[in-house]
Amino acid sequence: MKVLLILALSFLTLFTHAGERPVLREGGSGVGNGGDTVRLRFINTGNGILEYYKEGFKSISDVLVSPLFLKVHLNIKTISTSKEILIDNLGNPVSAIGEPGKITLYVGEAIPELHWNSIFKNSRLANIMVLHELLRAQGINDDNYVYSTKVLVKHDILNVGDFKMKWAKQSFDIVENTQLRSFNSRSIQEELTYFKQGNLSLDRYNTIDLAPLITLNLRLSKELYEQTSDLNRLKNLRADYKLLRDIIPMVDQLSFAQIENKPNYALLNRLALILLRDFFFKIRMTNFEPTKENSYIISNYTNDLLSAISFASEDWMICTGIEQSLSALSNSSLVFDSNDLKIMTSATITLLNDSKCY
Repeated sequence: MKVLLILALSFLTLFTHAGERPVLREGGSGVGNGGDTVRLRFINTGNGILEYYKEGFKSISDVLVSPLFLKVHLNIKTISTSKEILIDNLGNPVSAIGEPGKITLYVGEAIPELHWNSIFKNSRLANIMVLHELLRAQGINDDNYVYSTKVLVKHDILNVGDFKMKWAKQSFDIVENTQLRSFNSRSIQEELTYFKQGNLSLDRYNTIDLAPLITLNLRLSKELYEQTSDLNRLKNLRADYKLLRDIIPMVDQLSFAQIENKPNYALLNRLALILLRDFFFKIRMTNFEPTKENSYIISNYTNDLLSAISFASEDWMICTGIEQSLSALSNSSLVFDSNDLKIMTSATITLLNDSKCY
């Protein structure tokens, strides 16, 4: 029962609010009760689970052919909210009711422990609950969380003995919380403040050797967009945080592979391409001109990228030839203007696109 996962609610709690009529499956628009924010976070969490736990879903392939079947339920038409108490088939108050093609989330004030804002305070619990309801929406009986826990434990970073792995979930939560605060901001300045706080939190928390792969492009954005308008900076930060949702799980898998001494060449190749394409896009959009004063921006970027890649796999770095390519890119004697920079970056991306090292 969901109640056992959250708090053992006494019947006295229910009787205290007897004036409120419990409902079985009555949803709401979510207006005025925080429902829109709850639905957004539910959808974001669901998408994160489908991306991050791909290996875990293989363990329940007998009941779910593909996790992509669950993705169709991550929309505001399927997901609704209710301020009224939800009651399951056993007569217990619950945080959600999931049935084929429909999910109703509780956002009322009568039982705060069941409100989804409370559930989201515990990321592990939230993952289980979100996946549980998605499985029910797909028509899969997940009583006692038999399938949801099986999927999540398959590649659960919190169950790995090494302390290094715990940073990933926390980093993902920082990104997600910043996006949610941004969504509810009332001005450009307020939204920029949220992103600034998020960036500082990510810098403080990411201290592992692969951390530059996460913070590198954020720092690049700060340098390149420092002199632009607030609106341009804000648009770029929104895009950066969307990018982080893809990068963090990938860096976590690389960290896990490094601990096991089983380098993942294909994943490293894919991640390096994502970062370099983002880098290429930014220098083009800002019309960046390398000068003696700002050449350190490119040098710092390439050196940090090389350092993190080297830690992930020196063999892959040598095999692809990316070390020579990035070293040339950061060499001020070879890069005279923006055209040189663009040509050399484009060549590096082509190098990785044609890589046969995995």
